[in-house]
Amino acid sequence: MRTRKVPNRLTWRGTKTVVDVARKLAERKAVVLTLPWSYHHALCARLSDAEVHGVLDVSGGPELLARLAEITGLHDLAELRAPVTLAGAGVRIHSPPPQVHLIFPGSAGPRPRHAHYYRPESSISTDAAHSARSPE
Repeated sequence: MRTRKVPNRLTWRGTKTVVDVARKLAERKAVVLTLPWSYHHALCARLSDAEVHGVLDVSGGPELLARLAEITGLHDLAELRAPVTLAGAGVRIHSPPPQVHLIFPGSAGPRPRHAHYYRPESSISTDAAHSARSPE
């Protein structure tokens, strides 16, 4: 059985976190940066085109970090553009929970999942109307 490496998980603490992330990227290690929950709405408003904000999942390059840096309290993220570019890493932003994934092409890191997907099996409807449907 293949085991999957646990990515380097860091919690956002401003400038100190930027230094830690840059060091991990120089070592070519993927990083998951967890932001405080209070940033969920700001991330969705800044990065989503949807009128109603719910789940956000956006991928791109260092330009996403520049957009994040425009949010109050996250301006230090702009300093990560150069290390991300030099390392050849990609950026993936997911919320909730608010996370910035810095990943390398070809690496299959864990896919963030929303709490919606963790509902117990017993809550799934099994009545005849649902079971008689044909798959589309």
